[in-house]
Amino acid sequence: LLASMLLSCGGGKGEAQKEGGLPVFDISKEYPEKTIDLQEIAEVEYIPLETTEKSVAMIHANPHISEKYIINCDLGGPVHFYNRQGKHLYALHANGQGPQEYYGIVAFTVDFPKEEFYIYDLRKLQVYSFAGEWKRTLKVPEGMRYENLFNHDEHHLICENAFHDWWNFENLPIDKTPYYLINKETGTLTPLPIIVENRISKTMEKRIEHIDAQRARRHFEQMSVITPLMANNKDFLIADFGLDTLYSYKDDVLTPLAVQYPPVHSSTPPVVIAPRFYTDKYLFFKPVEMKFVKEDVQLPYTLAPTLMWDRTNNEIYNVKLYDSEYSEIYFKPRNKETYFEQSNYILIRLKSSWLCEAYEAGKLKGKLRAVASRLKDDDNDVFAIYKIK
Repeated sequence: LLASMLLSCGGGKGEAQKEGGLPVFDISKEYPEKTIDLQEIAEVEYIPLETTEKSVAMIHANPHISEKYIINCDLGGPVHFYNRQGKHLYALHANGQGPQEYYGIVAFTVDFPKEEFYIYDLRKLQVYSFAGEWKRTLKVPEGMRYENLFNHDEHHLICENAFHDWWNFENLPIDKTPYYLINKETGTLTPLPIIVENRISKTMEKRIEHIDAQRARRHFEQMSVITPLMANNKDFLIADFGLDTLYSYKDDVLTPLAVQYPPVHSSTPPVVIAPRFYTDKYLFFKPVEMKFVKEDVQLPYTLAPTLMWDRTNNEIYNVKLYDSEYSEIYFKPRNKETYFEQSNYILIRLKSSWLCEAYEAGKLKGKLRAVASRLKDDDNDVFAIYKIK
């Protein structure tokens, strides 16, 4: 039925056709190409994170940003606090195996109004104040693995249960309602009314290596760059890989946004919609073929085109993004696990070594050139923050 409706629909060359009133993302179609200078669609600020003995460079940054703070952490901790200009304020350490400590950081989020942050370490969800004071521990039920953890409202967090992606070597039943609100005081879980009968894992290969009769090691090969849950402040995009419909969850209302075509389960391997960033005006996404490439598990994502859906006029383009102050580099924004307290922001991390090289080669202009002139190769990243107009 959907196929026949698409064939009968009109629409401009780049227009997203409609099905049941919803835009249809036809990922088998070639869309017109468009090059976009982020300087033209956004207000830009570059924030170099101060490098000190207490704020060493982080590999797996997980930034949360408000008008006052930039709060950043790495997988093993600690949690670093910067002001909005990038000056390092302090770092909080609570690593360990005690009842008020965390053993590594698997997921992290911040409640700016309450000045609390949450750390999930597979076994528990720890809550701390901005002063580093332990507040409470929230239990995590068996069969749950919190991923894409975000602050939702005054009383709840929101997350995906990604247990099927990681620890389900025993082939336990797959959670068919994988998106939850988490009560901030009790840890009680409330599933969102989204049912996914046939989940698609981003773990492309997993195996158990037996070291000896008593010991074994679990191995994962995962397309870690893709995410089904993304935040635009309090508007959450849910683009589950096993569903054809994309949803917005905002103000406790679940609203269908668009439909994928051809259906995700119509091909082997499936092609899924992987969002890159989401604002009131735009959704940038990649149609990613979920095939395992042993040499580079992220390669299907890297090679997939970036499509932009303009929500104001329902147009879709195959886009290349760049910043004219760094003209020879095409940027790859991806707001996975990045949270802004305000709407319509995107973040790009710029490595200081890249900027120093580009500065010496005379490839930078404007404000970014001025920032790069003060950098050293081993400094912390520079955050390019774009406020979409």
